[in-house]
Amino acid sequence: MKKYAKDGWSPIYHYEASSMARIDYQFHAGLQVSEGLTPHPVVRILKLDLGSH
Repeated sequence: MKKYAKDGWSPIYHYEASSMARIDYQFHAGLQVSEGLTPHPVVRILKLDLGSH
């Protein structure tokens, strides 16, 4: 999973929201989305799996 951790993004994490839902996400401690804006922590959702697994 480390190959996806680049440009300040974390590795992909998996969160079991319930027995029927899984969320794959990454976070960035200080993403600056536009020049001149202050960097902020950001979480990006990569996948929501609402089926059984």
